[in-house]
Amino acid sequence: MDMKKILSVIIAISVIIAVFSSCSGKSKNGETFIMPVSSTPESLDPQIASSDVERLIIANCFEGLFRLSSDGKPENGVATSYTVSPDGLTYTFKLREDSKWHVLSGYEKILGEDFEKKYDFRVTAKDFVFAFRRAVDSKTASNQAANLFSIKNARNINLNNTSPSALGVRAIDDFTLEITLDYPDSNLLYNLTSEAAMPCNEAFWNATKGKYGLSVTYTLCNGPFYLSEWNDDQNVRMTRNDDYSGENEVKPYSVRLIVNNDEEDIKEKVLSATYDAAFLSDAQLKDADVSLITKMPFENTVCSLIFNCSDTYFSSLKIRKAVCLCSGMDTNTLPVNISSLASGIVPPFCTFSGENYRVAAGKANLTEYNEKNAKKYFEKGLKEIEADSVKFNVLCSEEYEETIRTLIQSWQKVLGIKLVASVDVRETNELKNLVRNGEYSLAFYPLEATEQDAKNFLFSFSTLSGNNLLNFSDKKYDSLLNAAAEKSTASALAECENYLLDNAVIYPVFNSNSYFVTAADSEGIYFRSNKHNVFFINAERKK
Repeated sequence: MDMKKILSVIIAISVIIAVFSSCSGKSKNGETFIMPVSSTPESLDPQIASSDVERLIIANCFEGLFRLSSDGKPENGVATSYTVSPDGLTYTFKLREDSKWHVLSGYEKILGEDFEKKYDFRVTAKDFVFAFRRAVDSKTASNQAANLFSIKNARNINLNNTSPSALGVRAIDDFTLEITLDYPDSNLLYNLTSEAAMPCNEAFWNATKGKYGLSVTYTLCNGPFYLSEWNDDQNVRMTRNDDYSGENEVKPYSVRLIVNNDEEDIKEKVLSATYDAAFLSDAQLKDADVSLITKMPFENTVCSLIFNCSDTYFSSLKIRKAVCLCSGMDTNTLPVNISSLASGIVPPFCTFSGENYRVAAGKANLTEYNEKNAKKYFEKGLKEIEADSVKFNVLCSEEYEETIRTLIQSWQKVLGIKLVASVDVRETNELKNLVRNGEYSLAFYPLEATEQDAKNFLFSFSTLSGNNLLNFSDKKYDSLLNAAAEKSTASALAECENYLLDNAVIYPVFNSNSYFVTAADSEGIYFRSNKHNVFFINAERKK
């Protein structure tokens, strides 16, 4: 065989190998990593996204002024540097000039032919101005709007329908952004890593005609990955964005998120390295060979009794207090997967100005077990609502059914036959929807902090938030939150937490432990406290 034929064979074999490597989802420059999720997203519009899987995808496919590093601190994203005025109210950000939106061929259906020549796909300061205005606009109903409330006029725009153009954000030029605040905010840089602070290209958003973020071709990404596949109820694929110009190299070729709610199957697939990462509970890890995984615990959930203050019986503060006063639990009666008794409403991992919130705020006003006072409050409460007895269901998930039965026995032992309570077991998602819609009397509810900022967690129980978890409305509480935002002190936040405790709106029972785990042969996948903060940019196979 002559040299030409040999060369032809070698080239042909190389092409075949390249094709099969591409089909397998791997390339010489990285591999595919897999993680299970509970559902596929409904919307990948960063200013609207609310579920964990939506926020996880956005954290990897979009990039704001800053991104969270592996040690949990904000690091440069689209911003390369910033300065702050002496009074702490004006931030000026310089943006990288080579940051681009990743363009897909399918965009011609939306933008028309030759769209690459007609549209500017650089990420500019105007993209942030447009995004921030959308985030705080009441019409957008963003779940993360509160993250931007320290920006000048943001709260008024969100609550009072003030024009978004009044927001204290402006583009000085294409690559210089200025943000003016109403008050100094030590958490600003961290909040600028949130979904609400992701940029949005106005021309593309307008061209989608209300469909922005609803499919691959209606989503425009600027992060380490771009959305390449999205199948309802099946999976999502994120592929390395070769247009990404951030400070870190994107190591994987792609990431697949597969819908799987079978806890036993998830555990087995992580242990066998079929999945590279997952969230597991204490119960799932009980008999697992932990040498096959790397695990990171986090306490971001406080399982609590939630009272509907509009309910016939629980509209009475005295009835609510009576139930709280006989709801004490000790460590001997805790479920096996529980780490500790609650120290307050705010989960243990939450922070304020970089410090652990509980340490900064001090001890919470927890109700202590007192049978005598419980009986007194109960009798006074019955007279107040002109009732001979109270009868209600306690909503809970199957996981905590026995816990609620134990609490009901305690209530009935102390308060007698005038209290009639029963357990109503619901799926977790149904439970959350019923509580959010106010369709409950009393619920045992997992209060999950979706981010570390204690202020934003307490805002989620307020009408000031677009994400009012408990359907709770109280002008006094809203006023305290406004004051806490302006004072920016831990003691002011503690007043908000203690108001909920003193008024028996929430009775925290215990902290729940979860784990983020990675398979033995995977490294570099990092997680920061919340289920949506999983980052794959550094993911590699161990050598």
